[in-house]
Amino acid sequence: MFTPPIGTVTNSEFSPSPPAPHALDGIASRGADCFLSALRAWRQQARRAITILDVSVDGPPGNGLDGALAWLAAEHARPAWTTVAPDGGSVPPPPVLHYVVAVSDDLPASAWQALDVRIRTTFARPDADAARRAPPRRGDASAHHNQAAALRLALPGLHRFASDSGHLTLTIATGKQPEMTGALRLRADLILLTGRAPVSPALARALARLADEDAVLSAATLDAASHDALQAAGFAFARQHGAATVGPAGKSAVTPALTSEVTPELMPVVMPLLARFAPRWRVRRHPPPRPVATAPAATDRGPTEPDREQGVDESASARDRPDRPWRTVRRGRAIVIGAGVAGTALTERLAATGWDVQLFERDRSVGQGASGNPAGVFHPALALAETPLTRLSRAAFALALQRWPALVRHGLEWHPDGLIQLDPDGTLLAACQRLGWDPALVASLDAQAASSLLGVPVAGSSIYLREAGWLAPASLCQANVAAAGLRAQLQLGVQVAALRQSPFGSWQAFDPAGQCLATADVALIANAGDAARLLEPPNAPVEAFRGQISRFEVGPAPRLPLIGEGYVSACEGGFIAGASYARGDDTSITLADHLGNLSRAAGLSPAFGALAADDIAGGRAGVRSTVSDHLPMIGQIADLHAARRAAERLQGARLADIPRCPGLYGAYAFGSRGLLWSVLAAEAIVALLDGSPAPVEAPLLDAIDPARFAVRALRNRSL
Repeated sequence: MFTPPIGTVTNSEFSPSPPAPHALDGIASRGADCFLSALRAWRQQARRAITILDVSVDGPPGNGLDGALAWLAAEHARPAWTTVAPDGGSVPPPPVLHYVVAVSDDLPASAWQALDVRIRTTFARPDADAARRAPPRRGDASAHHNQAAALRLALPGLHRFASDSGHLTLTIATGKQPEMTGALRLRADLILLTGRAPVSPALARALARLADEDAVLSAATLDAASHDALQAAGFAFARQHGAATVGPAGKSAVTPALTSEVTPELMPVVMPLLARFAPRWRVRRHPPPRPVATAPAATDRGPTEPDREQGVDESASARDRPDRPWRTVRRGRAIVIGAGVAGTALTERLAATGWDVQLFERDRSVGQGASGNPAGVFHPALALAETPLTRLSRAAFALALQRWPALVRHGLEWHPDGLIQLDPDGTLLAACQRLGWDPALVASLDAQAASSLLGVPVAGSSIYLREAGWLAPASLCQANVAAAGLRAQLQLGVQVAALRQSPFGSWQAFDPAGQCLATADVALIANAGDAARLLEPPNAPVEAFRGQISRFEVGPAPRLPLIGEGYVSACEGGFIAGASYARGDDTSITLADHLGNLSRAAGLSPAFGALAADDIAGGRAGVRSTVSDHLPMIGQIADLHAARRAAERLQGARLADIPRCPGLYGAYAFGSRGLLWSVLAAEAIVALLDGSPAPVEAPLLDAIDPARFAVRALRNRSL
C-alpha cells in the first residue's frame, strides 16, 4: 500500500486505511486499482500536480474515470484536507489531479447520457436538483451550468469541469481517434488505454508526444499489433508480478514477475499491462509542455534550453537525472499590465494557482477603457459553419460558466438568464442542429414566444440561448481582483512605460521616469491597444476601433438581451443600445453614433423605433483593439529579433519552432468579445505557465498564438 513520504494524509486516495463510507464508495473501489498503480509509479511524491490521460479506444471511459470522480466525491464529503506530520505539524495538501478523458464522438446516446450522469452526480452542488427543476436564479446558476455543460459532451472539442477547491480538473476530449488525442496539449504522468480496438501507429505516436519522460502506460488488453505500435513509439513493457495472461491456446496462465519486454506470444493480455516511456531514439520533434519556472534565464541557460527551442528531445541521460525541478516547481512572481477584463482574469487565475501578482493599471480604478461599459452581453458565436472563431467562443463560453459563479460572492453582477438572437430565415438554427447543439441549450422561438420572453415585440423567428446573458464588466474586474486576495497587489494610477528583461532572466517594469516598478519571473501584457507600445517590435499590427453605446433610463427595456445587427440589453438603471464600430481611437461622444444606435435598435424591435435622440440619457465610447484575422492574441510572445536572425533556418517552420521571449506573455486584441476571451486567455496562459493540460485543442491554441503572424511572415519572406 502506498505511504506518503511525509506524515500521513488522512484522505481516501492517500490513506492506507479506508475512510468513512460515503455515497460513491462503490465507484471508488472500481477505480482504486489504477490510482494505486499510478501512485506507486510516481516516484517523486511531492508533486504539485499530476496528469492522467485516459484514452478510450472504442467505447465509453473505463473505471479510471470512476476513480477520478471518487477523488472528487471524497473531497466533497470531507472538504477540509487534513494532513498530519510525525511532529504534529501540517504538510502540504495532495497534488492537483488533472484527469483528461479522450472519447470517440460516435458513442451511442445512452453512453453520453450515462457519462452525463456520472459527471453531473459528482460535480453538482447540493441544490442541483432544485436548480434543474426551476430556472436559474440570477447570479447563482452554477448547478444549472454544470448540468448544461455535461449535455455538450457529444460536441467535438474539450469540455472541462473543475472542483470548487481546484483539487481536480476533469476534461472530456470528444472527437475522432487518433486525431483528438493528437490535438491535446499536455504532459501525461499516467496513460490509461481502455477498450479492445487495436492501437494504431498514429495513436501510439500521439501518446508518445504527450508522455512525460518516465510516464507509465497501463492497458487492460492489447493485441500483438498494438504492442508493436506502442513499442515503436518508445514505450517499454514490463510484466507486473503475478499478472494473468492468455496464451495462444486461450489457456490462462500466471507468469512470474518479468523485467524484460512482453513477447507477442503472450498476447492478448487480460490483466493490466504496464509500460514506461523510455524511447531509445528520438520519437518526437518537441517535448510536451512543462512549467515555465523550470526554464533557465535567457542569459544563463542550461544545456537543455537550446535543445528545447530547436525541438531536440530530451536524452536518456536527462531522463535519468535525479533532479526533476518541474515536478515540484515553486510558484513565482508575475507582473500583469492592465486591469480590464483581461488583466484581472489573469490575476485571479494566477493567484488561484499560487502565483504572487503585481497588477498595474494607469487609470484610477479597474474596469476602465472598453471594460467600463455599464453592461456587456456574453454568448457563443453562432455561424453557418464551424470556424476557429465559433469553436473558440464556444469553449470560452463554457469556461466562463464554470468560473463566473464563484465570483458572485466577490461582487460579480451577472444575469445568465438567457439571450435572444434574431434568426428571421432560420439558417442559424439549422446550422446549430447540423453541428449537434443540444436543444436544451439552443432553442427555436417563434415571434410570439420571443416577444413574451423579451417583453417587447419582435418579428420572425429567433434563437434562444438559455445560458447566455449580460453582466456589468466593471463588477467582473472588481470581483476578479477581490477573488485574488492577498496574492495580488493592485497599483492604480501607475503607467508602465517599458518592460525589460534583466541579465538574470527576470522581467522588470519601468515607469515613464525610468524608475523600476517591479521585478518578476514572468510578465503578462493585457492592456489592449496599448500592448503594441510595450512590444518592440509588436508581434502583429494592432488596429483600434471606437465603439459607442447609448444609455436610456426610460423606455421599453427588454427583459433579456436582444442581438442581431446591433444589440439592446438591460443595465443598472435602464438599458443600453449599441454599438458603433468605426476605425479610430477617439472616445468623444457623437450624435451621429447615437443616431446609428437608435437605427440599429429599431431594426431589432418596433418598440425601439419610437425612441428619439432626446430619450438618450447618456453614452460612452470605448476603444476595441483587434488584429487582421480578428482573433485574439493569447500566449507567449514571439522573439522577432531571434526569428529574423534565423530566418533561413525557420523557412517552413511551425509555431513550436518559433523562438519566444522567455517569460513574456500577451492577452490582448480581444475586439468586441473581451468578456469571453478574458476567461479563455486566463486558462490558456496559466496552463502554459504551469505545464497543465490546455483548455482547448492545439489547433485552436495555434489560431490565437501571437507567433502566428511570425510564421506567416517567414513563409512570405517578409519578416
